[in-house]
Amino acid sequence: MGRGLPLARGAREIEAVERVLARARGGLLTLPGVVGVGIGRRAGRAVIVVMVDPAHGDAGNLPAAIDGCPVVVEKTGPIIAY
Repeated sequence: MGRGLPLARGAREIEAVERVLARARGGLLTLPGVVGVGIGRRAGRAVIVVMVDPAHGDAGNLPAAIDGCPVVVEKTGPIIAY
């Protein structure tokens, strides 16, 4: 029975990050080099993942956190939708 509590807390954490990302998405996607954003998990914590293509700009001006949610940068290169 107690096993449901961590999942519930994790779900609330994801929902909180989703709300922050919904507000920040547009601004992040306008930054040079940013090719995508999403939600991930690092060290057991929900984070905002910003995918960058270094060939198209320097995303070095990204904050370490947005509204208390950690930001993680992943160098992906270009992303092509098929």
